[in-house]
Amino acid sequence: RDLAVTTKATLRLTSTMASHADAVEVEVRAQAESVRSEEFRARLAELQLKITNRS
Repeated sequence: RDLAVTTKATLRLTSTMASHADAVEVEVRAQAESVRSEEFRARLAELQLKITNRS
């Protein structure tokens, strides 16, 4: 849910920007923040476990 809210907010913010570079900067910062989140770490760990168990 948090990811969807953040994504929508980022899209609203960047859709009115005249500068592509500014929009990219906003998006990169949002993605970096997402990767640092606890939810991301938990989902990544689940995925890694699934991949490991396939072998």
